[in-house]
Amino acid sequence: AHADLLSFCLAIDGSHWFVDRGTYSYTLRDISYELRSGIAHNTIMVDGLDQMRIIGPFHSDGHASAGIIKYDGRGVKGEMRLAGAGTGISITRELRISEEGSRITFLDVISGLSGQRVTWLLNLHPEVEVDRGGLLSRAGSNCRLQIFGLEGWVQRPVSYSPRYGVLENSLQLNCSVEAGGSTIIEREWSINISDN
Repeated sequence: AHADLLSFCLAIDGSHWFVDRGTYSYTLRDISYELRSGIAHNTIMVDGLDQMRIIGPFHSDGHASAGIIKYDGRGVKGEMRLAGAGTGISITRELRISEEGSRITFLDVISGLSGQRVTWLLNLHPEVEVDRGGLLSRAGSNCRLQIFGLEGWVQRPVSYSPRYGVLENSLQLNCSVEAGGSTIIEREWSINISDN
């Protein structure tokens, strides 16, 4: 099991941009647990709480509950309810693709908060580079991607496993917001896709 509720992956013309960081090993505890956790997926975490508790190579418990609220040809809306220490916190994510396919818009609503830190996680394929202006590019691709609405994100080096037993260096973008006195955080953000 992986903590990948409300996560997404993005490939354009066969080139991967945003990825699930994979499965390197089922037996090496540290890397196996990290790659199964929420931090290895393009999702949202609250105060670092995971969507489940990993208790062994093929076992977990304390799972968050999730479901699809609506789906049509251009988008999907899902909801996740955290369990354990996160009980009472609900996250909905709506993803819409523009008619021309040049913009993916996300509406994330996190409710039931009481001062926690909310973090958006975006894991990049190893061939994706980020320039100082936040423009994403990939060797061999005619596309450029830009993220709007998640200001203040930081890059951190991470491991990516394209297949079992193989690790590559990659980057993760993450953006955190403190809830403060607010019980709800609503964030609309987008990935814009353009040609070179």
